[in-house]
Amino acid sequence: MKRKREYDEVMTTKRMKFSFISQCKELLQDLKNHPWSWPFKTPIKPEEWNLDANYYFAVVKFPMDLSRIEEKLDKNEYDNVESFANDVRKIWKNSKMFNLEEKLKKMVDTLDCIFEEGIAKIKLH
Repeated sequence: MKRKREYDEVMTTKRMKFSFISQCKELLQDLKNHPWSWPFKTPIKPEEWNLDANYYFAVVKFPMDLSRIEEKLDKNEYDNVESFANDVRKIWKNSKMFNLEEKLKKMVDTLDCIFEEGIAKIKLH
């Protein structure tokens, strides 16, 4: 009986992890499909943004982009919704450190709103 209970607990944990991972993948896909997500889909190449690479990586200690998050989801590297959310928020935070243009700020704010609405739904389940 004890083994069955342990097995049931393990399987419940695996189902819960699969459930939140699949929901996070859906939310990530929504972000990637948004027309304003293009600057965040792949790792930043500072030279393409006229940024000094040494300075950029000195300030941005933990670069993050949507492709890295997708890799981590595919490899089941997130143990919970909050760790996924923290990585997405890291993208917005890093972007705001360097992008002072109003258009880019609006892009970040729009994607952030979409993300926060989506993540709130995942946390409710």
